[in-house]
Amino acid sequence: MPVFQADPLKQIGQRVFQAAGATTDEARIVSEALVNANLIGHDSHGVMRIPEYVRWMEQNLITIGAHIRVVREAESFAIVDGGWGFGQVIGREAAAQGECESRPLGRDRCWMRILVAVRR
Repeated sequence: MPVFQADPLKQIGQRVFQAAGATTDEARIVSEALVNANLIGHDSHGVMRIPEYVRWMEQNLITIGAHIRVVREAESFAIVDGGWGFGQVIGREAAAQGECESRPLGRDRCWMRILVAVRR
């Protein structure tokens, strides 16, 4: 079995996703997530998914440039709509905006819906 270095593989994945129409940030985040999945032993969630994701992009099953939209929010939970964006990108955006973090009254749940393929 061939062995590939992680950084060049991430760069290749990024170029493939950009060529298929993803933004630079989306391409980088998704490629890094897929390579990292391989690195921790989750090969079924790794770079073998690149052709599948590209096919979904070609079929317009993934919304390029999607952003989160908070559908419902309470002290104990949030429901976040990902607009059919890449799960790796939408998940990071929700976390970065604090939608999926603990709150003083115990928010420990964040449901995300309408996104594509949240993988490691």
